[in-house]
Amino acid sequence: MVQAQHERADNSSLRAENDKIRCENIAIREALKNVICPSCGGPPVTEDSYFDEHKLRMENVQLKEEVRCFQFSLSLSLIFYFNFFLRHS
Repeated sequence: MVQAQHERADNSSLRAENDKIRCENIAIREALKNVICPSCGGPPVTEDSYFDEHKLRMENVQLKEEVRCFQFSLSLSLIFYFNFFLRHS
Protein backbone atom coordinates (compact mmCIF):
# COMPACT_ATOMS: atom_id res chain seq x y z
CA MET A 1 0.00 0.00 0.00
CA VAL A 2 2.83 2.36 0.86
CA GLN A 3 4.55 1.57 -2.43
CA ALA A 4 1.37 2.38 -4.34
CA GLN A 5 1.07 5.69 -2.49
CA HIS A 6 4.69 6.54 -3.35
CA GLU A 7 4.13 5.64 -6.97
CA ARG A 8 0.95 7.74 -7.12
CA ALA A 9 2.85 10.65 -5.59
CA ASP A 10 5.67 10.18 -8.12
CA ASN A 11 3.15 10.05 -10.95
CA SER A 12 1.50 13.22 -9.67
CA SER A 13 4.88 14.89 -9.38
CA LEU A 14 5.79 13.95 -12.95
CA ARG A 15 2.47 15.26 -14.23
CA ALA A 16 3.04 18.55 -12.39
CA GLU A 17 6.55 18.79 -13.83
CA ASN A 18 5.19 18.08 -17.31
CA ASP A 19 2.56 20.82 -16.85
CA LYS A 20 5.25 23.22 -15.65
CA ILE A 21 7.42 22.49 -18.68
CA ARG A 22 4.42 22.88 -20.98
CA CYS A 23 3.65 26.30 -19.46
CA GLU A 24 7.29 27.37 -19.79
CA ASN A 25 7.24 26.17 -23.39
CA ILE A 26 4.15 28.29 -24.13
CA ALA A 27 5.65 31.32 -22.37
CA ILE A 28 8.86 31.03 -24.40
CA ARG A 29 6.91 30.74 -27.65
CA GLU A 30 4.91 33.84 -26.77
CA ALA A 31 8.07 35.73 -25.84
CA LEU A 32 9.68 34.74 -29.14
CA LYS A 33 6.68 36.17 -31.01
CA ASN A 34 7.40 39.59 -29.49
CA VAL A 35 11.17 39.72 -30.05
CA ILE A 36 12.38 42.82 -31.89
CA CYS A 37 15.66 43.64 -33.57
CA PRO A 38 17.68 46.02 -31.37
CA SER A 39 19.13 47.77 -34.45
CA CYS A 40 16.00 48.52 -36.48
CA GLY A 41 13.10 47.78 -34.10
CA GLY A 42 11.61 45.29 -36.54
CA PRO A 43 11.20 41.54 -36.23
CA PRO A 44 14.51 39.68 -36.26
CA VAL A 45 15.38 37.75 -39.39
CA THR A 46 16.15 34.20 -38.37
CA GLU A 47 16.08 30.87 -40.05
CA ASP A 48 16.12 29.14 -36.67
CA SER A 49 12.39 29.45 -35.98
CA TYR A 50 11.69 26.17 -37.79
CA PHE A 51 14.48 24.45 -35.90
CA ASP A 52 13.39 25.94 -32.58
CA GLU A 53 9.86 24.67 -33.10
CA HIS A 54 11.19 21.31 -34.26
CA LYS A 55 13.40 21.10 -31.17
CA LEU A 56 10.42 21.90 -28.92
CA ARG A 57 8.30 19.26 -30.65
CA MET A 58 11.06 16.67 -30.23
CA GLU A 59 11.39 17.60 -26.56
CA ASN A 60 7.63 17.21 -26.13
CA VAL A 61 7.80 13.76 -27.75
CA GLN A 62 10.60 12.79 -25.37
CA LEU A 63 8.64 14.05 -22.33
CA LYS A 64 5.52 12.18 -23.43
CA GLU A 65 7.57 9.00 -23.85
CA GLU A 66 9.04 9.42 -20.36
CA VAL A 67 5.54 9.82 -18.92
CA ARG A 68 4.35 6.71 -20.83
CA CYS A 69 7.31 4.70 -19.51
CA PHE A 70 6.61 5.82 -15.97
CA GLN A 71 2.92 5.00 -16.31
CA PHE A 72 3.79 1.54 -17.63
CA SER A 73 6.21 0.99 -14.78
CA LEU A 74 3.59 2.17 -12.30
CA SER A 75 1.01 -0.20 -13.81
CA LEU A 76 3.37 -3.15 -13.52
CA SER A 77 4.22 -2.27 -9.94
CA LEU A 78 0.56 -1.99 -9.00
CA ILE A 79 -0.23 -5.34 -10.64
CA PHE A 80 2.66 -6.95 -8.78
CA TYR A 81 1.59 -5.33 -5.51
CA PHE A 82 -2.05 -6.41 -5.82
CA ASN A 83 -1.10 -9.97 -6.85
CA PHE A 84 1.23 -10.18 -3.87
CA PHE A 85 -1.43 -8.75 -1.57
CA LEU A 86 -4.10 -11.15 -2.83
CA ARG A 87 -1.83 -14.18 -2.39
CA HIS A 88 -0.88 -13.25 1.15
CA SER A 89 -4.24 -12.21 2.53
